[in-house]
Amino acid sequence: MFLSLSDRIQSFFKNEILVTCLACIILSASIVFANQSPSAPPSREPAIVVTIKPIYGLVAALTNGIATPTLLCEGRGSTHTLSLVPSDIKTLSAADLVIWVGESYEMMMAKPLMKAIKGDQLLGLEQIKGITLYPQRTGGLFPGQGCQHCCDHAHEHNHKHDGHHHEHSSIDGHFWLDIENAKICARAIAAVLIQKWPHHKDVIAANLATLESDLTALKVELGLQLTSAQGKIALIDHDSLQYFEKQFGFMIKGVLSDEHGMAPSTKHLEKLKGELAVNLNEGLIKVFFYEGVTDGKASSLLTNLAAAYSIRLAPLDYVSDQLPKSADVYQLCLRAIAAQVKAGFEGMA
Repeated sequence: MFLSLSDRIQSFFKNEILVTCLACIILSASIVFANQSPSAPPSREPAIVVTIKPIYGLVAALTNGIATPTLLCEGRGSTHTLSLVPSDIKTLSAADLVIWVGESYEMMMAKPLMKAIKGDQLLGLEQIKGITLYPQRTGGLFPGQGCQHCCDHAHEHNHKHDGHHHEHSSIDGHFWLDIENAKICARAIAAVLIQKWPHHKDVIAANLATLESDLTALKVELGLQLTSAQGKIALIDHDSLQYFEKQFGFMIKGVLSDEHGMAPSTKHLEKLKGELAVNLNEGLIKVFFYEGVTDGKASSLLTNLAAAYSIRLAPLDYVSDQLPKSADVYQLCLRAIAAQVKAGFEGMA
């Protein structure tokens, strides 16, 4: 059967209209999908994982109104020597962004963490340019091996991170206890958040401005609170306060051991006893801090040292495990440390 010329023309235009409509539908769909990030589509809340509670506070403040971060390893103590379990790996693998301190602080989880997630989904704070990093303290009453490279390049035991890679063992990873470092970290985190979720740019920028203002006020507040601690000397079971003490003018002269919970070597213990014996007459070392806020108990070794050398013991919880998760938990953490330091020096612990 042959179609007339007019029928052919009508059929041609009908087909053209159909093809055009289909093309428009396909084009519209491609635009919608192109505007959605494959790692973090706007249709769902960003999945952000943070490894420690104080940093969780910074991230929660920046993402206020956008997302609620997940705290990894919650309630399991310090992440210094914490190993990841299968549920942690599952949480990390599902994240759009993972924010951790870095190998200097979380050495045991470094390898499985890096294996679980892609490089562009991981932000290591110790690699941020501009933060102040101190080398691990060695010599005297600090028994660690340290890193001569860092010590040679430190000015008054202080150097700026310039992108150069250091072995994780050379750096004191408690740099987030320095409020100025916390500000720099907050800015870097905000920049990554905006890059990943540009449609939240205005909210993130406003949150950052509020957070920086809060941190500035916090530094002034704690400086006033710790005026009485300036110039005073203490010992501590684990060298965790270097960044905090340099901000507020007191001094940690030595430690019980390299790591919390580890027994000191015989040689180091004898040096420590010698210093405490001298201090019986001098009275310069005011207090021996220990990580015991959770159960309120010092180790038997510390208890015996305190009794033998008349040194006061005072608990100090720098990771603030007992504080609730919140957008201001960083500020609460540092306020708690300041209160414990003040109480320790004043004999109220």
